[in-house]
Amino acid sequence: MNYKKVIKLICAISTAGCLAFSLAGCSAVSDITHAVTEVTSESTETSASVNSDNAELFTDRDLDPSYEASKAETITLSDSGSTSSSKSVEIDGSTIKITEGGIYELTGTLTDGQIIIEADDEKVQLVLCGVNITNTSSATIYVLDADKVFITLQEDTENYLATTGEFVQTDDNNVDAVIFSKDDIVLNGEGSLTITTKYGHGVVSKDDLKITSGTYTVNVSKDAFSGNDSLSIADGNFTVSAGDDAFHSDNITTVNGGNINILTCYEGLEGTAVVVNDGNIVINASDDGLNAGGGNDGSGAGNESFNPFSSTDNSSYYIQINGGNITINAEGDGVDANGSIYVTGGYTLINGPTMAANGALDYDGTGEITGGTFIAIGASGMAMNFSSADQGSILVSGVSIKEGDTITLTDSKGNVVLSLESQVSTDSILLSSEDINSSETYTLTIGSSSTEIKMDGNNLYGSGFSMGFGGTQGGFGGGKPEGDFGGGHRS
Repeated sequence: MNYKKVIKLICAISTAGCLAFSLAGCSAVSDITHAVTEVTSESTETSASVNSDNAELFTDRDLDPSYEASKAETITLSDSGSTSSSKSVEIDGSTIKITEGGIYELTGTLTDGQIIIEADDEKVQLVLCGVNITNTSSATIYVLDADKVFITLQEDTENYLATTGEFVQTDDNNVDAVIFSKDDIVLNGEGSLTITTKYGHGVVSKDDLKITSGTYTVNVSKDAFSGNDSLSIADGNFTVSAGDDAFHSDNITTVNGGNINILTCYEGLEGTAVVVNDGNIVINASDDGLNAGGGNDGSGAGNESFNPFSSTDNSSYYIQINGGNITINAEGDGVDANGSIYVTGGYTLINGPTMAANGALDYDGTGEITGGTFIAIGASGMAMNFSSADQGSILVSGVSIKEGDTITLTDSKGNVVLSLESQVSTDSILLSSEDINSSETYTLTIGSSSTEIKMDGNNLYGSGFSMGFGGTQGGFGGGKPEGDFGGGHRS
């Protein structure tokens, strides 16, 4: 059981009357459509990172999709009879089995077919050179045994993989993805791949899943990409529609680069730990944008969510943002860790949630910011500031923010520190930037209303987290804002 979600539900129920009054302009139905915000701010260079160097996560072969064409075996797919001259390729109707390591170029179309790799712990490189493979009840590519499988998208080719019906199990493995592997998978290349299924996941590896290049369009009912031991992204272009998580690992999910556009999902990036070092990321989530807490994603394996009533150590659950441009439109928590959150760089913008049972920033351990820009617009009921900061961090709750309002923070000399347009109607905002210092007085303008904020010698202003009864102000070096924002502030 996810106890934190239960606590939020209790808070939401107990304060329903208050919310109905104070957030009358916000729908209580979970059908909010958020506008995708394009972030153009440059990523902040970081002084500390986890797995920020591709060399720490990826081999040269992972990153380099090239191969010697003269050493490749050719497999031509056809419903009227697939062909290959290789002795390590067994063809049985629409089933193609690869039994030895090596390089294999695939072309053609296969209806209700399957590529099976059973290569006795050897490395296999599948080069997709314009293929269209469908299967009615199982994976289109099924890795039973290999040391590592590289699925390479040949440059200037379009490739399509789809499972069209419900998954039917034929052996002891719970095969529930269009690409399913019991061993490590690397996706790379300069071509494109479209993956679709209404009944399962896109890509599942029961070991490590790494993506280093390529263009991917994924439309699935469960997770788009799932790596049991880890999920790591070096680069690539992604357009994802997922019924569950867009990118999931039962352990660590790492993004070192790429352009990720998540149109729909339950949660965007999930793992026991989530690390973002670079990349342009847009997430539209019906629950959390970034989530560190494990949990069962529906693929059969997962970690228990953190239980706040037990003495279990939650230090393994963390989110670290070291760089990148991240925009999150969330109906649940924007950035949620069942442990700690560390922000050392990058540009992060959170729009939502608008319901008081969720928070734009949510952590159970430490919330630390030492660099970058972090902006979180959401409901005041569970609003939190960082617990420690090496730069200014301002939380203002209980205010009126309307969708389309221009939000501007200026210093005492009239210089604009931060400016943006709100994509949601709600009542709390968190602003943190290296340009906010602890001895300055600022003016925060939301729409046509303004208030003065005095940092009073501390990097943190405003505490937050009031269990659903409106945001708190004061503490951490600040009292109530002075201006025309009106009521709703409590020290």
